[in-house]
This record gives sequence, structure tokens and C-alpha cells, in this order.
Amino acid sequence: CLLAAEAALPAVRRVATLERLSRRAGRQITDLFCERQPHLVVPDGVTEIRPGAFLGCKALVSVVLPSGVRSVGTDAFAGCTGMMSITLPASMRSIASGAFHGCDSLRSVVLPDGCAQVDTRAFWMCTGLAEVTVPGTLEVIDTGTFSGCRALERVRVPAGAALWAIGPHAFLGCRALRVVDLPDTVTDIFPNAFEGCAHLDEECRARVRRTNPNAVFAGIYQGPWGPFPVPSSSWV
Repeated sequence: CLLAAEAALPAVRRVATLERLSRRAGRQITDLFCERQPHLVVPDGVTEIRPGAFLGCKALVSVVLPSGVRSVGTDAFAGCTGMMSITLPASMRSIASGAFHGCDSLRSVVLPDGCAQVDTRAFWMCTGLAEVTVPGTLEVIDTGTFSGCRALERVRVPAGAALWAIGPHAFLGCRALRVVDLPDTVTDIFPNAFEGCAHLDEECRARVRRTNPNAVFAGIYQGPWGPFPVPSSSWV
């Protein structure tokens, strides 16, 4: 009940405790916690953000993850529509499927060096996301990772990066996208990776077409999932 949730709140100081309470009492405690603490600094000692930990916490505005956190689970922050910033530590190694799906207010993301895995649709439909920095350690931009990020303008990839593949619908419907830094290491680009990216500049288009002559940039494929079809599993 609500009174029980309020009574429990002073004890909710660690993410692990919050998750245990949420499993016992449903989403009510988690939602109330986020309303009381919209600027969340996760305490030291936490090593993972579990699946669905803050799913749908619309009151969250900013999140800082401490050094030591190595992974963010499936849908961990999905639907946190008010979240404007997320600070990912250098210890981060993996971000699971849908981890930040639908975080509409997120404006920029810096994936730290050392992060080697970003799963399918991790940032799917982050409609306010304008800029992304990809680390040199990331090898694949997976299926639908940034699909539907219609405000995305720039994707920064460092020279000499390990990136070699861009998967199906990776940037589907990113209609504002103009520049993607594609290193020479990229040898595999799925034909519809940039579908709907009508404003991609000519240099980027030429680079993509050198890798895959069948690449498409205009139109939005209409499939069984609607305008942003995102398969649930990786293609690699």
C-alpha cells in the first residue's frame, strides 16, 4: 500500500534494496522513490543495474552510475521519459536490449571506452537524442540500436575504432542524421541500416555505398511492428 511504501522509503538507499522492495510490492515503491529523488546518484558498490530496475520511472531527470558498474540490464531505464542525462562509468562493459528505450528527453550519450557490447534496440525511440559518442572498443552497432531517434544528428566514432559492422535498421528513421564517422574498419553494413536517413550527407552516403552498394537512405519500411520494425535478437 502507499503508506507502507512511504514508510519504507527512508531505508531505500541502495539500488539492490530498491529492486527487492519493487519485486515484493510492485512498481509503486520504485515510482515513489523516483519522485522523491529525481537526480539519482547510484551508490558505490553496485556492479550492475538489473533488468527493469527503473522501468517507466518518468520522474527521473538524471542518473549517475558509479565506477564499478559493468552492465545495464534489459529495459533497466526504458520509458524514463523525463531523464535528460545518464553518466556511464569507465567500468561499463555492456548495455542490454532496450535498456534506454523510449527515453524521450535524453539529449546526448557518451558510451565510455571499454564498453564492448550494446545490444539490440538499446536506445530505440529516444526521440530527443541528438548526439552519440561511440567508444573505440565497440565492434558492432546492432539491430535497431538507434532506430527511431529522429533528432539524432551526429554519431562520433574515433579513428582506429574496432567497429566493423552496422546491423539491420541500426539508424532506421533517424531523419535528422547528417554525419556518422565511419572508420575504415567498417566492412559490413546492412542494406537498411540507414533507411529513412534522408539527410545523411553525401560523404557519408558514399562511404556507406562503398561498403554496401545496395544501401538505401529514403523511405520507411512498413512491417509487422509498424514503421520501426526492430527484431528482438542480434543478427551477428
